[in-house]
Amino acid sequence: MLLGVLALPFLGVMLVWKDRCKRAELQSVASPSGEFTAQQFRVDCGPSMAVATEVRLYKIKDNKLEDNSTVLVLPSDELLDIKWADAQTLTIQLPGRQSQVVKYRREWAGVNIGLIGDVVSSVPKDLESMFN
Repeated sequence: MLLGVLALPFLGVMLVWKDRCKRAELQSVASPSGEFTAQQFRVDCGPSMAVATEVRLYKIKDNKLEDNSTVLVLPSDELLDIKWADAQTLTIQLPGRQSQVVKYRREWAGVNIGLIGDVVSSVPKDLESMFN
C-alpha cells in the first residue's frame, strides 16, 4: 500500500510524459557493436512534478535511430554512469545510495540491462506494464 502511495506522483509524470514535458538529452552511449545506443534524458514536466531521468535504448539501422524502449525512469536529474559491459549488456549506476525506480526493464531486444545500486522502491509489475 505504501509503495502505491509513493509511486502515485511519478505515475502522474508518466501519464503526461509525452504531452507537456520538456526533454533534454544528457548523454548518449553507443554499444561496442554500434547496433544500439543508450540515451539519458532529463525530463521536466513543470513545477508541480519532480524532475526525472529517462534512459531509452535505441536500435541503430543505417546510422538512424530506429525501434526504442524506455528502460529506466527515476526521479533524479543526475548524470548517470552508463556503460556497455559487452555488445548485449548495458549497466546503469544509480545515483546515491538508494534510488526510487518508477520504471525498469531488465531486457529489451536481446540486451540485458543491469542496475548498480540500491532500489528502495519501484512501481508494482502490473502498473509497470501500463507504460510499455
